[in-house]
Amino acid sequence: MANTRRGGVSLWIQLCCLLLVITAYSPDQAEAAIEPSLNEDGEIVWGSLVEIPPSNLYTDFNDVEKPEGILDMAEGFADFIVNGLPYEAIREVAMDVKDDGIKDDDIASSAWSVAQGFWGVIILFSLGFLLMIFVPLIGFCFCCCRCCGKCGGKRSQLDSNLGCKRVTLSLLFLAVIAIVCAGMAFTNSANDFQGVVIKESDAAFISLSNAALNYTKDITNQIDYMVNVQYYFADQVIRNSLIDNTLGTDVTDYIKEDLELQAVIDDLSVISSNLTSVGKAYEDLNNDREFLIAIEAQLEANLTDIAAKLQTANSSCDDCLKPFDDNVYTDYSMLPIVSEEQMRRVTEGLEGVNEFSKQITNSLKEIESEVQAATNDTVVEVIIAMDSTQETVVDSFNELEDLIVQASDALTDAQTTYTGYLEDYSEYLDYRWYFFLAVTCSILLVVILMIIGITMGTICYKSGDPRDRSGTSNCGGNFLILNVFFMFLFFPILILLVCVLFTVFGLVSATCTPLRTLEFYEQTIDYNYSESGYYLGELLYNNSEYDVTVSGMLRACQADATLYNATKLYYLFDFEELNQEYKNLEESLTGLVGDVEDIKFDNVIPAGLETYLNGLVAAVGLSEFDAATYNQELDKSILVSQSYLNDYATYLDEHPDISLPEIADDLRDIQENVVDPIEARVVSMKADVTTVTSVNHSLPLNVDKTIEDLEKVNSLVATVNETAVAINITEQYITYLTDVGYSFLIQNEYQIMNEFAKCKNLWDIYDTTLLYSCGYFVNSFNALWFTIGWSVFFFLPAIILSVKLAKHYRIMQEVRQPKPKRKKNNNTQPIPEDVGLEEMNYPDNSRSDERLYPPPLPPPNGYYNQGDEEQWRYDSRGNRIAPPPYNQGEEFRIPAHNSYF
Repeated sequence: MANTRRGGVSLWIQLCCLLLVITAYSPDQAEAAIEPSLNEDGEIVWGSLVEIPPSNLYTDFNDVEKPEGILDMAEGFADFIVNGLPYEAIREVAMDVKDDGIKDDDIASSAWSVAQGFWGVIILFSLGFLLMIFVPLIGFCFCCCRCCGKCGGKRSQLDSNLGCKRVTLSLLFLAVIAIVCAGMAFTNSANDFQGVVIKESDAAFISLSNAALNYTKDITNQIDYMVNVQYYFADQVIRNSLIDNTLGTDVTDYIKEDLELQAVIDDLSVISSNLTSVGKAYEDLNNDREFLIAIEAQLEANLTDIAAKLQTANSSCDDCLKPFDDNVYTDYSMLPIVSEEQMRRVTEGLEGVNEFSKQITNSLKEIESEVQAATNDTVVEVIIAMDSTQETVVDSFNELEDLIVQASDALTDAQTTYTGYLEDYSEYLDYRWYFFLAVTCSILLVVILMIIGITMGTICYKSGDPRDRSGTSNCGGNFLILNVFFMFLFFPILILLVCVLFTVFGLVSATCTPLRTLEFYEQTIDYNYSESGYYLGELLYNNSEYDVTVSGMLRACQADATLYNATKLYYLFDFEELNQEYKNLEESLTGLVGDVEDIKFDNVIPAGLETYLNGLVAAVGLSEFDAATYNQELDKSILVSQSYLNDYATYLDEHPDISLPEIADDLRDIQENVVDPIEARVVSMKADVTTVTSVNHSLPLNVDKTIEDLEKVNSLVATVNETAVAINITEQYITYLTDVGYSFLIQNEYQIMNEFAKCKNLWDIYDTTLLYSCGYFVNSFNALWFTIGWSVFFFLPAIILSVKLAKHYRIMQEVRQPKPKRKKNNNTQPIPEDVGLEEMNYPDNSRSDERLYPPPLPPPNGYYNQGDEEQWRYDSRGNRIAPPPYNQGEEFRIPAHNSYF
């Protein structure tokens, strides 16, 4: 048992902690345990602990369809960024906590030291944070500075062949749309996948908690069996032996067997049985004689009456009937009578034998009482010592049982709390789906605007002057600019969501594989520190040299080892204490040896028994029994033959000349009710005569044998050393009692080491918890941040391409001329040929409409009247329409540009 009470409590506290850490069904019904029993030799036949049934864990979530490709890419991306766990930093923090404890001032520094091992995550989060700040800032500047009053930029564009550039931008934009659309679709799929996973969490948690509860219940049942069945059985065997004074019984058994007193007791029992049978035979013989005499007279009267009836019938048929013999050939009055004197002598002989047998029995009981009285004080001390041993055993197991019950209660409370949480917050779980649906819809809105913009801009695009594009194309460009606005609006929200989800669940995902392969424990809590040793060994057993590891525990449980071997309880669980308890019990029992030293048994044979036996045969007088006369009279036949009456009745039934059925029936009735009972009594009397004759022959032999055995007993009693015998018997008695205790110790040690609390179920719970948590719950969030990040990342090229394409789709207000390119000798290139002649007169090579296209002269028509305000007409694009040319003797030059058409 536990080396100390504190050690036992510490042991089972850590055991319960292990159960609570690993656990996050309905098990098969266990068979009833076989109770121990005593065999014919008084040895205990132990049963075996009922094996803990396998846990029936809920695994239907394995049927949930997972987006394998997305999950693999997300996991690969997380592994690439995390690039392994910083085990060295974790170990250093663990050592600092172990040495100095957790301090508020050190929490930040400890967290930073561990975080330094995740540079990839820090860099990526920082980049996301910067994008979250600068992208909206750029959008703000785009809207407020560059786009002021122009909604997307200056409405001017080079008037040149831009088809190749537009097509290239459109193809790139279509690729970006496809990628963002795929990300949006995958986000929606991931949202549905997470919804199904969260719905499965209820059944998964209940299954895992039920499995843990049933495991603790099975352990409690095994503890109850070892204590309340096995230990109490051994304890009761010892207590009953002490209380029932089996030591005294052992002494009298020695006298009976080794001193052969049992032979004398058996001989007296045989003589008593013989005399009893003779006394009964005497009584039966007298009773049967009176019965036979009375019924014999009745038979004679019946036969005389039948003979008279047959004679009358025979006279009526001229002597047609054969003669009927009505003679009775016995005279039972000639049977001897057993006298009262003979019966008295047998009774007195029987009483004398029984009295001596009783005296021997009383002598043995007196010896037992003497032993009990002599050992009473020692027995009381032993029982008190047993009470102490019982308290040690029961308290040790009760501490374990109480802690397991506490763990079970904690699991039950957690299960109840979780169930109540689901009932209270189930409706709020739907909001999660709505939230990510809103995220999906925001991306969908961007996709729709991009598709509408590029579709309207491409299909309705009109090549030519940038100011002469269609209204549909212009609307498509406006949709693209609107799309840019929403991307600027959604980008910081979505990038923040991606960063948070990735930082949390990306890191958690990085621990899943190390947790399953147990590498995480091997590199952290199980790490063998050169100076400090094993962390868990010191934590659990206050000794860092003990190689106790979580990974070792889990691997042992995976192999279905017992908790004793899995947690290496041999460092703390010391069976020597209980062994010492029984050694103390054995020392207390040695006091019985001194108590029985004065026990004497030389008076077990009653005085005068041999003399009485020598005169017993003559005293009972069996030789005076007249067996010859009995046999002579009983051997006579009552009638001519035993079946004479039945035969004559058959003769009457078959007679051809006369019918006498009444007489035939009377004959049969006499045969059944008179003759047959006589025959039965005769047989009984012959048996009684045989009994008396046999006893008369065997009684002298039995008496002689009894006297011979009696002399042998007296001889053995006279030569035996009573003290040595009593001591030897007591030592054997003590050995038997201690063997019972040691037998329980051996059985208990074997069961704890090989059968008690096999922990394969704990491994199943641990493995299933990781399977659900990492493979489904964490992965559902991984799929979300990866797909959302997928879409958000391509918002950046989408913004650029949207702005670029918008210029190709929207109607421009002016046409820009390309900047003159300078040659290597710093001379400007010639002005393009399509520039108007008058434009060449401008020294600054201005590209404004007023210089490229001079205002027309005032027409003398309805468009303009002198003295009136200028009146202009405008086309659908808002451009002023020049009046028809007015020929005033000069040729009007139409510019080379087709701006007016």
